[in-house]
This record gives sequence, structure tokens and C-alpha cells, in this order.
Amino acid sequence: MSGSDSGGPRIELYVRSLSSFGPRGGRADLVERLGALEADGRIERFDVRVWGRRAPATREAARTAPGAAVHERLAAFREWADGNGLSLAPAVGERAVDSPTGDRSRSVELPAVLLAEYDDGDLTCVTPHADGGTVRTVPERLERIGDGRRGSFTAVECPELDALREPVPGGGE
Repeated sequence: MSGSDSGGPRIELYVRSLSSFGPRGGRADLVERLGALEADGRIERFDVRVWGRRAPATREAARTAPGAAVHERLAAFREWADGNGLSLAPAVGERAVDSPTGDRSRSVELPAVLLAEYDDGDLTCVTPHADGGTVRTVPERLERIGDGRRGSFTAVECPELDALREPVPGGGE
């Protein structure tokens, strides 16, 4: 895994909402930890992105640029997992959803928190992920980054989010 020019990865922290959860703060603790890693030079920078509970299972079903961007990000995350012999399940999974009008569609259940790491624009790690029967969590991953034990994964190219803001056919944009 190559390092970035600044000595650490760029991080994207995806959350369902900005509110904290649990007795110990949850998301707020993760953001605080990322801030400390940035101050220590272990990471280049981090961004927090809100992505909700579910996303459409296909780009065409997204119908909006933000929905398409989430779909494209998930595709890159899955490519990274597949390329490293890992799985994003059980954190990310598809399910059938019934709408109030009786229509049935497929959606992707998004995890409450997900950490994506980038070096020189390449996606180098996604957490949570499963390695066999062991699920690696975001707090564990932040501890490894802090200790300098990032590990070695196969990177995949991942477009910047701005490149994903193209209009979706039929989306009205």
C-alpha cells in the first residue's frame, strides 16, 4: 500500500445521521478520534458524509445525483472487498422494500458508520469488513491507524465524489 505525500491516508467517514448514539457518544467519539489522528499526522484529512439508512440497489433507480453517488461509492467499496478476498456483509446488504403505493424494489441497507481510506486517490481500505468469520470494526481500524498498523490491501481506483454528480437518466436533473 502506498502512502500519500502527507504521510497518511485521506479518510471519509460515512454516517446515517449526525446525532450521537449509545452511552459513550458513538459518532462524536469517532469524529474526535479522527481529529486527533489528523493532528498527529497519522491521516492527511477526513470528511464526514451523511448517507442515510438505505440506497437504491441500482444507479438507474437512484434518480438523483446524490443517490447515484452513493451507488457508485458502494460499487467501489464492493470492488475493493472482492479484490481483497473480504466481504462488506453483514454491514452492507440488499433487501426488498415495499413502498406505500405497493411497489416493490430492492435497496441496499447502509451501515450506521463506515470508514473509507484513500492513498493518492486510490481506495485502500473499507471498514467494517469481514475476513472469514471476523468482522473488523471502525473503532478497531482507527486504533490500527493510530498505532501505525494499517496493513496491506490491494487498492482500487475510486473517482472523486464531484465526478459522480452526473445527471441520472430519468432523474429530472
